[in-house]
Amino acid sequence: MRMMIAAAALLVAACGAPTIGGDDALPDDDLGTYGAIIAVGENWQLSGDPGASALSIYMDDGTEATGTWVSPYYVQGRISASDIRVTLENAACEQDGVTHPLRATVTFPGHELAGCAAMRWDSQLDTLIDAIDACIAAAPALRTVTYAGELPDGSTLVRVRNGDNAQDCRVERGRATHAPRDESLLLATDNAAILLRARPGETQNPGGECYEAPEAWVFRGHHSREMAGWMLDPMGC
Repeated sequence: MRMMIAAAALLVAACGAPTIGGDDALPDDDLGTYGAIIAVGENWQLSGDPGASALSIYMDDGTEATGTWVSPYYVQGRISASDIRVTLENAACEQDGVTHPLRATVTFPGHELAGCAAMRWDSQLDTLIDAIDACIAAAPALRTVTYAGELPDGSTLVRVRNGDNAQDCRVERGRATHAPRDESLLLATDNAAILLRARPGETQNPGGECYEAPEAWVFRGHHSREMAGWMLDPMGC
């Protein structure tokens, strides 16, 4: 039976079984004041977006929990709300074969949960937009972005698609190279956020009659803002 739980704080009601790396990891003292986050456990997934003041969890047994995420969003690596405490630490953490940069400990009365977490990839959209544009310039039809992020070798990976045509684009020194998407490469928060990059002068919202897709904005320089496109709903209509 599906059960909807409304909460005013972070609520997780299942245990995870992540593989944790690094015994000397310390809490991150500067996670910033803004950044959507994804956390996962053995049979649950949490998404939190402070920009929308929204937080939700979906569990394998059909339970759905939703809540309101109020500021301050992060205080020395901790998210607190009433009796709920979430601690984020800089430690490699693996869940379902996917490596995450953070581990998450969630406690509330009667529960202490362990899982893995990562800031959603579009939280760094300001620094990724140039690589995204390089990939789209090389293949203009591929302007739906499901992931972008820096790789260990210093290059940037941008995952783009157009219908069933999904490509991995690597950008190094401003040069973009496309190849078919490597399904064996599993990345935290891939497909958790989907950006439709706007064409110059494009204003029509892509949500159509289904929903109003929120606009995505980036900073150009210190004072200039640009509408980068729209964030599509990963669940579709």
